[in-house]
Amino acid sequence: MKKRKIDHHTQNRIDYFKKSYAVGIIGGLILAIGCVLLWLGGAFGFLGYILGALLIPVGFVMFIVGSAKRIPDDYFETLITNQMAGLDIEIDTDKSYHLKLLDEKKEILLEGYRMHEGVMLKRLNNGELRTSEYSRTKIRLLRDRLYILNREVSLIYDEKTVTNIYEPTYDKIISVEVEREEKEITFNGNKFFVRPCLLVITTTDGVISLPCVNAVTTDKLPRMIQKQMEAYFEEKATKSAK
Repeated sequence: MKKRKIDHHTQNRIDYFKKSYAVGIIGGLILAIGCVLLWLGGAFGFLGYILGALLIPVGFVMFIVGSAKRIPDDYFETLITNQMAGLDIEIDTDKSYHLKLLDEKKEILLEGYRMHEGVMLKRLNNGELRTSEYSRTKIRLLRDRLYILNREVSLIYDEKTVTNIYEPTYDKIISVEVEREEKEITFNGNKFFVRPCLLVITTTDGVISLPCVNAVTTDKLPRMIQKQMEAYFEEKATKSAK
């Protein structure tokens, strides 16, 4: 099997998740200490000058080597924004959906990182976890179904970004719930304990699992969908009774 050729942009993204930049951080600290010793050399005597003069080049080299080609954290925020461009539900003017549209437009926006075995992980300075897969979903509630527009973005390989459309009818939906299941993921020799928040829609055709923000408002989403389902079944029963 031919080995996949990786360009330098992709390799830098992989290194962001896999490489430790501790050398650069330690180098920066050594450089700072050296500068302080050199600046305050008079307070420490001749030894302070000598020690500062030795630490500065060592710290500088460690800082440069450790920080070389490092991708800043906000690089991926821009990447996600660019990859998500054009993700809009545009069915209002589609004649095939004319009778399915509700009088009141009801849309749900979900997004978050995918967290499962096989993704790359990195803990950010604020303590949050970033993975190599990001998901954004827009759900439109229609009279007889959900219209789900989902895009899965790979933070490593641009060509692996895909857009999915699901249209489960209310007749086929078995359950809608928010899931927060704690799991352990191993990456790069390290264990990460995660508790991803997912909106899980179980249908007779399978399960649709969508990352979402872990917030109190998220817990209201299943009930919002269920209320529309109840309205559909009530309308269906009324028509059958006539």
